[in-house]
Formats: sequence, structure tokens, C-alpha cells
Amino acid sequence: GDWRRKRDRVDAEMRKANLIAAVCGGLGLVSAVCQNELVVRNVHPTAASIDVLKGANSLLTVLMLLCIYRTYWLNVLFTRIMMHLSRGHDLYTDVSYREVLQNQNFWLECLVCIVHLPPKCTVTVSSFWQFNFMTHASETVFAVINTSRLYLVCRCFADASLSALPKRHTIATYADIHIGYGFAFKRVFTGLGAVLYIALLWLIALFVVGYWYRASELTACQLYDEGVPPEDPRCLNDNAKVWSLDQVEFFTKVNDLYMWNAVWATFITSTTVGYGDLVPTTLFSRACAALVALAGLVLAALLTAALEQALQWTPSELSALLVLERERARFSIDDKAARLIQLRWRSWKGKKLTRRQRGQDIRDMQIDLKTTRAFSQQEVEDLAADSLKISQIAQRCKMVKDASEAMVERVFAADVAHEIALRQEEKGFPMDLEDTRQISNLVCENEFSLKTESRINIFAATTSQTQREATAKTKEEVGLMEA
Repeated sequence: GDWRRKRDRVDAEMRKANLIAAVCGGLGLVSAVCQNELVVRNVHPTAASIDVLKGANSLLTVLMLLCIYRTYWLNVLFTRIMMHLSRGHDLYTDVSYREVLQNQNFWLECLVCIVHLPPKCTVTVSSFWQFNFMTHASETVFAVINTSRLYLVCRCFADASLSALPKRHTIATYADIHIGYGFAFKRVFTGLGAVLYIALLWLIALFVVGYWYRASELTACQLYDEGVPPEDPRCLNDNAKVWSLDQVEFFTKVNDLYMWNAVWATFITSTTVGYGDLVPTTLFSRACAALVALAGLVLAALLTAALEQALQWTPSELSALLVLERERARFSIDDKAARLIQLRWRSWKGKKLTRRQRGQDIRDMQIDLKTTRAFSQQEVEDLAADSLKISQIAQRCKMVKDASEAMVERVFAADVAHEIALRQEEKGFPMDLEDTRQISNLVCENEFSLKTESRINIFAATTSQTQREATAKTKEEVGLMEA
């Protein structure tokens, strides 16, 4: 059949398109990072190796955009299938490209992902900040921008989490909710493995923001060999070599290419410690520090909530703990009673009390002994967790309801079968005893039928009428006796 009419097949094609887009976006990001690393190591931006990497990034960008277009095309088709299954709308599998182009989210994703540096293109971006002059290579700027493609990897992660839920579309329709990426991330960050996922997210954020921090601290004025004049003559000025953040203290600006220093700076900032050994000296690096500080607060709160949930007692564990405490109380009764008798005896005889006995009170010991004795005599069912008690009560109520329905069906099954036999006989199809018995069994096996319910109502009405007649007859006899 046509695969475009099958919901699961369309969903699988969407996951496949997202995966290919994430692979292309990730490889393009690697290409952009390699370009930046070659440039900061004094490789000229017009070198053949850098142009090859730029060409590869352009090709991967085109493939990524095609996959994003296919994802939105399949999403339109998937929406039609869901409307057809849930509300009975007609299903048309021909999706026009205009429907995709009318989606604002499609253009937003294209705007985020299409930004890259084509071959043979290179410029320098100059800026002044607090009287300090600096320049950035275009390869550095576009490498930072291309890190935004990491959201495609997050989408694949959410797809993998949702694909592990069978019949999620049917359940979503039944519950009238949307099981999408938001549901997937809530499921991941509220499970037992939330601590691991939050730690992994924290680590990725440190490396990404650390890369931004490092890129913003690199000035292209120092990316040239000695004797080679820079492209921007302003790099020879004093404010391009000697910087100041407050116009009081001055320092010589030196590029720090060591990535781990940047990661260390973002880690210390995210934990709100900040040793001060590494200080941001540019506007964008200070923005990165502020961003990672806020992210650290949010992730720390998520980690605390995840740990609190992971360390909670389950209903079965709580019940077992209470039973263990009861057994411990039973073993401690004799010891507490013996110490109370000993204290009373020494006090009555006027004997010298031990250091431990001098700090004890007879009344408090009596109350403690009574409490321990009452706790040790509780039954196992009374020690169950509240949620477990509620579950047991609901289960027992359901069992009583099922048993009551089965009893009523068994009582009236023979009458229902007899009425069916009479109707068949009136139509000219008489039934023997064996046929009547089989019909009676079928009635007993079925759920609470409307016929049985109507007979119960008739039975209740007849009972009420009989009671009213008996009451009236009793009143009449009492009146005759009084007369």
C-alpha cells in the first residue's frame, strides 16, 4: 500500500530525516571548528585546506536544509493522518510545497542553519570596547554561529526517547494531550536517570559556552607571524596591544589558545564561585559568563530536584521500613521495661543512681514504653504506605463490584435465557433444553447486560410495591382492631 497513508511509517520517516539533518549539521559544525583552529594557528584564511573545509560545510548545509524541508513536509502529512484517524477528516496525501513554506518555524530553522562561510570568502570584524581595539576572523565568528546547529542533536535525542513509547499516538488521542518534544524532555528529566542526563547536559553546556568564551577572547591582531603586517593597520596601535578594563590598570593582551582554561572559567562561573584567576576582557565573553552563571543556577536546581526524587522511598520500601521498625520496637520492649523497673527500684530504695539513670525521668520512660508497645502491636496491613493502602482499597472495591455483577448475572441468566427461548418459539424456531442451557451460559459469560439491568429495576419496583401494599394492609388491620 501507499506508505504515506500509514502513520507509523510517516513517523519513522520523520525520525530518519531528523537524524540525517543532525548528522549533516554536526559534520558542518566540525568543519567550521576546524577552519577556526587552522586560522588561530596562523594558517592564512585563503589557504587551500581551509577552502576545502568551507566547501564541505556548504555542501553539508544544503543537505541539511533539504532534510529540514522533508521533515516539515512529513509533519504536514502526519498532521493530516492524525486528523483523519481522530476526527474522520478526508485524507489527502499530496502535500504542496506552499504548505511547508507558509510555516514560520521552517524559515526560522533555515535562518539558523543556513549561516556559514562559503569558499573564497574571508573578512575581519573590528570592534572597540572600553578604548580597547580588537578584530575577529570571520572563520571564528561563523564557527561560533554554527554551534547553534546542536539543537538538531537534541531533536534526535527526543525522537529516540519518544520511539521507546509504544502506541503513544493512540494514548495521546485518548488522553487528549500532545506527546511531543516537551513531553520527551519532561520524561527524561523526571526519571531515575535524570541525574545522569542533567550532568551530561551541564558538561555539554560547559564545553559549548567555553568555546564561545575562548573565541571571543581571541583577537585577530595577534594571528600573524612576526614581520607580516596585519590586514587592519589599527592593530599596530597601542590600544590593540595594551588593554585596560578601568583605565587605571593596564595589561598586555595575549591570546590564550588553551581550551581547558576556557572550560575552567565557565565551570567556575557556573558554580557561582569565581576564583578570579581568569577574567573576561571582552563584551561577548562577559555575556558568556553571565549566561553560564544563569544556566548553572537552573541546572543546579534541576539536579537538586532529580536527586530528591531519586532518594524518595517507594511505597513498598516504606512499608518494609515500617515493618522493620516494628520488629526493632518488639526487641527493645524488654530492655526499656527492665531499665524502667531498675530505675524505680533504685529510687524507691534510695540507692545511688548511675550517671545514665540520673539523666532519665520515670514519666518519660513510661510514655516511651507505652508508645513502643503500641507500635509493636500493629498489624502489617496498618504499616503499609498511604498510597499502597489506597491502591489496595481500590483493588478490593473493584473485586467486590465484579463479584456483585457476576452474582446478579448468574441469578437472572436462566430467566433471560427462558425469555429468549419463548421469543424464538413464537417465531417458529422452538429450542430444546440443551439450546436453552447454552444461551444461559452465554448470558453468564457476557458483561452486565441491559436486559439484566432492566430486570433488576423491575424487581426493585415490584419489591417497593409489595412493601407499600403490606404497609397499607397492616394499617387497615390496626384500624379494625382499634374499632
